[in-house]
Amino acid sequence: MADYAKVLVTCREVLGLDCEIVHPMRRFTTDEAAELFIAEFNVPPQEIELLRQDILSRQLDNNPQAIKLITGQLPKGKSLETLKEELEKNLFGKVCADELEVFASGPDSNIERRDSIYVSILYSYNRLNEEEQMTFELLSLFPDGIHLEEFKKLTRKAEKKDKLPLSLITDKLLKALENKSMLENNGGLLKLQSMIGRFALAMLKERKDFTQLYHNAFIYNRRLARALYQKLKTDEESKALENFSRQQGNFLAAIKYCDRFKADKEELLDYFDDCAGLFVAICSLHGFIRELSAKIKLFHEKERLCAEVILLWAKYYNGDFSRAFATLQHLLPIEQIKSLDREILCERLLADCAFNIYLMEGEALWVAEYATQHHFFYFHYSGELLYLGEYNKELAALCQDDFFTFEVLANLGKLDVKKIDAYLAGLHEKDHIEWMQTSYTRAKLEPLPKEVIELLVVVNPYTRGLKKLMLAFVEEDAEQADQLYQDAAELLWHIRYYHVECLYFYAKFLQQQGDDKFVDVQQEGLKLSEKHHYRFLQYRFEELVQPSGLAYDPRNYPLPDNQNFSEYINFLIKQHSQRNVQKKKHHLH
Repeated sequence: MADYAKVLVTCREVLGLDCEIVHPMRRFTTDEAAELFIAEFNVPPQEIELLRQDILSRQLDNNPQAIKLITGQLPKGKSLETLKEELEKNLFGKVCADELEVFASGPDSNIERRDSIYVSILYSYNRLNEEEQMTFELLSLFPDGIHLEEFKKLTRKAEKKDKLPLSLITDKLLKALENKSMLENNGGLLKLQSMIGRFALAMLKERKDFTQLYHNAFIYNRRLARALYQKLKTDEESKALENFSRQQGNFLAAIKYCDRFKADKEELLDYFDDCAGLFVAICSLHGFIRELSAKIKLFHEKERLCAEVILLWAKYYNGDFSRAFATLQHLLPIEQIKSLDREILCERLLADCAFNIYLMEGEALWVAEYATQHHFFYFHYSGELLYLGEYNKELAALCQDDFFTFEVLANLGKLDVKKIDAYLAGLHEKDHIEWMQTSYTRAKLEPLPKEVIELLVVVNPYTRGLKKLMLAFVEEDAEQADQLYQDAAELLWHIRYYHVECLYFYAKFLQQQGDDKFVDVQQEGLKLSEKHHYRFLQYRFEELVQPSGLAYDPRNYPLPDNQNFSEYINFLIKQHSQRNVQKKKHHLH
């Protein structure tokens, strides 16, 4: 937190922070309430006093939201005497404590005189026709709102297998709800105000035919999640993440209600996997972990194992490295991954999540062999090939810009700082892992100022380790720098390649300082690089002791059984070349 930052928070309850200064909002006066009501509905002079005393003051508590709701439903020329009777007899007389429980939890419990707001919403709801009520209730399943044009675009592309209709939300129905103040429309973002949304959800749960509405909402979120996930590691990633970030509450809600309709289990797992990737990309995993943890019991056998490993993958990226990895080793030892059938969706998802963790924990050679066997294609340079020091200039030049691609180009001496800066400028603001690791690549080329490093956001031990390593690069005090290197090495332990690379920079620092610890650290790093087949790092450790002046050549460091990935690299080059041709054609059109 910045020392001089000021944050304005609007809330229905005191936050309880030491630095908090509370500025309570006063209630509307009757004069102000009357002014708002008359601005929305033409009131004859002879009914002004009735409005002020019997409706605004006694019935609606001068509440502006209640006024907006009521006036949104009044037909032109309606008698206020009739309105007063409706509010008194038909509504207030029927409201019971159980109904007010809609607003009894969370910050809504701090609302004064909740009955007036409830009655106002109920009054408006009762005047909606059946179609309007269903649309109103469906919108309660989107707490972050939906973008109308985006919704139309996705529903036009409805898959044939989705038999349930997605046409409940139409321009006509939405306009009707907006005109009746039941819906907010901010630049095409359609959203129910929080209390109205809580009411709508309560009404939805009372329906006997609610299953269809839940399924419709899920289908929309599933399609949107897939569309956004497919834009990761493309030129449209930042825009996709901004879209996802604005609506993450909707995606979490879909997980929460996924047991309220008869769902295809593989369809759910596919959705969970897409969401996991997107939540990782915006570094916002706590809610996802919470909601998915509550749904594991829905699955059995291989499907349950898949759900559990998706959850472990999320926990791993959230920083729970040790426990997540230990649990994975128990649930799915690495040698069992090859027995999974990639033609079966849940087994493919299971394998992909598992080998990604094993890759970070030092199994680069195993993962590279698996990727070669199944012809994996990545938009960026393959992480396993990077770790193994399997570099190819042509392939690196064809790959999508990202951290892995930059790492290879940097190690080949082919990376320009300006290229990294341009990439960083286009990253989404919440993509903190990519911000940190790409900044680290840049810092290896040209150390970053300390004040720039301090601004980078830490989201797990890996990012904290990289941050400490970058700070060590620029620390002038040798003792403090030594401690930073040690701290970084410990934090990076589970992301094994960068733990070993940290040891290389630490050894280089100790050598420059003439410190006796150099030999031990250099030997430790060399042994680990040999163990994990991190051949470029092995070369660098050797060069510290016996400088050869020769450039790195992977042929000088043969892999076990003379494993060769040239055929796989040629396959990747061909795939990237074809993809880039298609991208150019697309841009021309």
